Amino acid sequence: MLFRHSFVFLFGVVLLITIAMTQAQPPIGGPTPPTRRPTPPTRRPTPPTRRPTPPTRRPTPPTRRPTPPTRRPTRPTRRPTPPIITT
Repeated sequence: MLFRHSFVFLFGVVLLITIAMTQAQPPIGGPTPPTRRPTPPTRRPTPPTRRPTPPTRRPTPPTRRPTPPTRRPTRPTRRPTPPIITT
């Protein structure tokens, strides 16, 4: 009877020791570095401001006179055919 109780006691002690040992171990990769925020990207210096150049002007096209409408030749007038007289 004493053997059975000592076996349960020994099993419990070994179980507690293994749990305590696994929780106390550091991760496999070694100590993790503390997390820090990423640094914001560096801003490029802005180029110096320049005066705006005036827009380039196109040369004005020469003024054109309106062309007169094209004249078509008039169609020849058709003469009426004389009536057919039947007697």
